[in-house]
Amino acid sequence: MPLVAGAHRGHLFAVIDGGGGAPDGRRAAQCAADHLADFYRSKDLPPSWQGLLALLSAINREVHGWGMIEGTGRPRGAAAVTVAWFAPQREVVVLHAGDTLAARFDGDRITRLTQDHSEGHTLLRYLGQGEGFSMDVVRVPFEEGDVLCLAIDGVTRVMEPGEIGRYPHPVSRPRPGSSRDRPAGKG
Repeated sequence: MPLVAGAHRGHLFAVIDGGGGAPDGRRAAQCAADHLADFYRSKDLPPSWQGLLALLSAINREVHGWGMIEGTGRPRGAAAVTVAWFAPQREVVVLHAGDTLAARFDGDRITRLTQDHSEGHTLLRYLGQGEGFSMDVVRVPFEEGDVLCLAIDGVTRVMEPGEIGRYPHPVSRPRPGSSRDRPAGKG
């Protein structure tokens, strides 16, 4: 049985963006992405947003443990992160630190769910921060047909949330045997 389905812990969706000013920013983002699967593997983590927060806090400590940039008080690794957990109880919880974005699109309007934790190009809250690390936790009302939008700051710096709301489209699966189910050019 696949890891996620077999764990019965819901589904995680994430956007993780390595801090460009940190020499190990990309590595920090990859570390976070790799460790998110531990939410499904670890019997020590409760199947709750608190368990997910404990995992993200452990990732923060690991990345912070890589040390500081010589001659500065800045950590070698830094990453902005937004994780959306679709819990088995049909609840959506968003955990967030940094300048990534989570938004809910209801078909008519887009509602930003996260705050930007940056000033200019400086992250104020991020994975790898060490002491003082904290994440926003937002419980999100979600209805059938709503769309969750996750984006990095590269998108949000050039587009307003209302513009981003023009891009989500409902995802539908083709019915077996329909023309959309066959490769192009195969009648």
